[in-house]
Amino acid sequence: NNEGKLMASEPISSEKKNVEIKKQDWFYNAKKEIENIHFSKPHLQNIFMDGTYKYNWVISLSRSVDINDGDEPISGILLVDMKYSIIEETFERINGNSNGVYYYLCDGNGDIIYHPRKVEIDRGIISEESTRIAGYEDGTYELNLNGGRANYIISSIAYTGWKVVGVVPDKIQTISINKFRYYVIITIIFLIMMLLVVNKIVS
Repeated sequence: NNEGKLMASEPISSEKKNVEIKKQDWFYNAKKEIENIHFSKPHLQNIFMDGTYKYNWVISLSRSVDINDGDEPISGILLVDMKYSIIEETFERINGNSNGVYYYLCDGNGDIIYHPRKVEIDRGIISEESTRIAGYEDGTYELNLNGGRANYIISSIAYTGWKVVGVVPDKIQTISINKFRYYVIITIIFLIMMLLVVNKIVS
């Protein structure tokens, strides 16, 4: 509910002790902007206890909803945790056959959701100007970024605010750009299908 107390969960799980729900981004954002659906950045699921003691990476979808608590209508927050591994495996499969071309996923602010070299980015070994890229409209751009020239293919994904960004280094031939566009389209279709399933659950 709006006080951060668990009302119901599926599958039924035991809530961890001393978890400050009201301070988590998914809860705060859903309560602040009640008309929107909110998607979080990848994070460890830290609300429910796991009997296998696994630490699962998830992307949280949250929104404000109206709930009937007996005869009294109240407002609350719906949370759906999606497995991050589904997105990760999809991108890894396509990036593994791209022959020098790669693509990544970021949100509307440029925060990276998936990148094939995210570990190196987090350690400061390499950089990716995703914040600048997030400000571009959908399309194909030839830009000088990260110390080199490359073609960037940008496509937004439905109502998530996410962007699939394809990076085709200048040395790659035009035929690779066309092939990469195909991969981007397939990935977007896959992600939209996944989000439609989540949307059905929310409905």
